[in-house]
Amino acid sequence: MTPSLLDYITFFETEPVWMHEMGWFYGARFRVLRGEDQLDITIAPDEMECQLQWWQGERLLMSIQWVSVSEFLLINTVASEKILIKSAERCLLGVLTLKPNIDLNIVMEW
Repeated sequence: MTPSLLDYITFFETEPVWMHEMGWFYGARFRVLRGEDQLDITIAPDEMECQLQWWQGERLLMSIQWVSVSEFLLINTVASEKILIKSAERCLLGVLTLKPNIDLNIVMEW
């Protein structure tokens, strides 16, 4: 099941800082702040894209864009919050963890 806008707002604990003029399904950007870390993550289910920028203060640590994304799976437990990003072939592209600490695992298949 595809998460709704409310699911993303609940997961990221914030309203979108930007939404596509045709609606959130074409693109919504969320900004997550944890101490010095800032994550700007743009979810675009209709475009099958996801973009992530990870900042520490003024320094950009990482910028990544996934294409052919078919599934965003939000996992909330008492101990952690994760979003799994999967491709159209159901392959795992990445796992972004927000709690207890920010962490990003990028998965590549060869």
